[in-house]
Amino acid sequence: MSEADREIQAAARAFVDELIPHEVEAELHDGELPAELLEHQRRRVHELGFDAVNMPKEATAFARQRRAYGRPILDYQAIQFMLADSLTELWAARLMTYRTAHGIDDGLDVKVQHAHCSMAKLYASEMAGRVADRAVQVFGGRGYMRENVAERFYRELRVDRIWEGTSEIQRTIVADQLAKRGVGRLIG
Repeated sequence: MSEADREIQAAARAFVDELIPHEVEAELHDGELPAELLEHQRRRVHELGFDAVNMPKEATAFARQRRAYGRPILDYQAIQFMLADSLTELWAARLMTYRTAHGIDDGLDVKVQHAHCSMAKLYASEMAGRVADRAVQVFGGRGYMRENVAERFYRELRVDRIWEGTSEIQRTIVADQLAKRGVGRLIG
């Protein structure tokens, strides 16, 4: 695992810990959610980040090897654009996660932290869907086959826009904090 991947995992752990603080986790043991479920959710968020990093790598490797009309499909602008968009969005999600973790470390107002977590979760989960869709497209018909990494990623990540608060709930949280605190407090 590269240093960058370790940094992503550390930032993701901080982000997930903010979403489900250990104090809340302790209270929930007596209530509705078992500790195993919470730990599974933490691992799933980490896996999502790892899978999202690997999808452009896998799709690029395939595009280098796969040939159409005598050339690697990576030479074609349509493929290049899909890979470039995926990498750009992945980088943006990474920066949002780092910024969120930095705000938590700095003791940023809890309500602003909550909005940042919601924005990061919303963007990352929606971004992962777009990255997966593009990866399936790059792999072509193979991308839709059960044994293909892109198909598995595409199928498994869909639920991440629902778990830990749907995308619509994340938007509601962000909109509420925007109305109460303004743009400057949330992204300033």
